[in-house]
Amino acid sequence: MTAIGTALHAAIAAELINPGRSDAADRARKLFECARVDAFVVNGLGSGSDLNVASVVAALRENGLRVERAYGDRSVKAQWKVADKSRAAFGVMLGKAEAERGAVAVKDLRTGIQVEVAREALAAWLQSRREEEEGTAE
Repeated sequence: MTAIGTALHAAIAAELINPGRSDAADRARKLFECARVDAFVVNGLGSGSDLNVASVVAALRENGLRVERAYGDRSVKAQWKVADKSRAAFGVMLGKAEAERGAVAVKDLRTGIQVEVAREALAAWLQSRREEEEGTAE
């Protein structure tokens, strides 16, 4: 079960245990927000690139980011569908053209705006966006 699934179950349980109590719903909402995925990595490099994708995911997680990815030989389109369902803030596309430039495409999954980010700057870029969002949420 993903972190989002766990948070969703906690929200449902909180409402069932304490129906109509705003504090239970508020705690569940906070738990759900904490479980949100920062980025979803999409493999556009093709088969045989799993190690490359895994290294990006691991590097982002080592930098404190909550990151998910699709497994198996799913098409890029199918991976984007999973990314949308994951409620991730950003989709990180590892594409062949971007890889040649040492970059990745990053799409804000809420607004649809896409930018190119240098691969070595990706973790810092995502962290700064998360910090901006957390600063506005308070």
